[in-house]
Amino acid sequence: MGQAESPGPARSERAELRVEVEVEEPFDLDLTLSPSFASSMYVRLGRGEWLKVAGRLAGLKVRQVGRRLVEASWSGEASKEALEEVVAYEVGAWHGPFEDEVSKLPSWARLGVEALASAYAGVRLPQAPWDLAYVFVAVALSRRTRYDVLVLKWCRRIWELFNGDLEGLAEAPLSFLREAVGTSYQVAQLQVAVRDFLSMPSRLAELSRGLPSVELEAPTALLSFDPTVARVLLLRGCRFLGPKTVDSFILTCFKAPEVAPCDVHLRTVSSRLAFLTSGLVYPSKQLCANRSCRAQPLPGLPRCSLEPKCLRAEVAKLGSLAGWVQTLCYLHGSSTCKSGRPNCGSCPIRQACPWEGAE
Repeated sequence: MGQAESPGPARSERAELRVEVEVEEPFDLDLTLSPSFASSMYVRLGRGEWLKVAGRLAGLKVRQVGRRLVEASWSGEASKEALEEVVAYEVGAWHGPFEDEVSKLPSWARLGVEALASAYAGVRLPQAPWDLAYVFVAVALSRRTRYDVLVLKWCRRIWELFNGDLEGLAEAPLSFLREAVGTSYQVAQLQVAVRDFLSMPSRLAELSRGLPSVELEAPTALLSFDPTVARVLLLRGCRFLGPKTVDSFILTCFKAPEVAPCDVHLRTVSSRLAFLTSGLVYPSKQLCANRSCRAQPLPGLPRCSLEPKCLRAEVAKLGSLAGWVQTLCYLHGSSTCKSGRPNCGSCPIRQACPWEGAE
């Protein structure tokens, strides 16, 4: 499953297919791709220019031209329509500017989100449903480590070795993975998570208790499920995957912009900018797998007692902007507003920040 479309040995002899995709302003390809798990399949060649090295249409080149145009080229067997679809989804052009919806936010959230949006204008949410296997690997590796430093390195090596073949990855000797990819616990536990993911169809009766009636012939069929149902199945079915990693997977594959992975950047930036309550706690895997809440309305499950103080339930108040706002918080938190040592002196939104430490 999830095999990349191999261009074959005669690729260099095939005619290059080119398309142009218009994107409404504001749009920034680098700010869109770099924080997304879709970037695990890309290499940045330069400002506004990326090369896809794995997954569907590997070899695809995308380049931002001006403020609202993406040029794409690929040498292989694909229709113009298929190429346009992949590009539109993976550069986030499937959705209009999220900035246009900020005015609909409640007043308590608007000022902080507007400040972030002005500093990181043009962020979209890439989607790669056809590369579900690749995204699963990337998010499973991302726990408690640097995405841009280690996860990308591990992913590139795994793409070279397995080319999206999850079965091959699951069956590979652990000693081989340690030698060829890395000795970290994330790499070792990845194999367990992949095996669990592949076996979900055979365990569906056990995993789906309290959920609407579903059928799952293959893990890829999760894409046809409501994201809230798929989320519970993944939390129940895959060891070592918690709420943040599962939400990252859903945000990248399900066209569900209302899903916000709850990380330290969301918690820190939102509380300092005062558009979410401070002191909120992270969602619990045990509770998320078995309870219903504002962010995960499932009538067949009991209500979650953690909801009044849960970060995920609180950010759900932002509706379809939640995933986008989380991405803005990630960009700001990882570069400037760090939880331990914020760089307030060079903060681009310092004047809009009510946090006492920014004085």
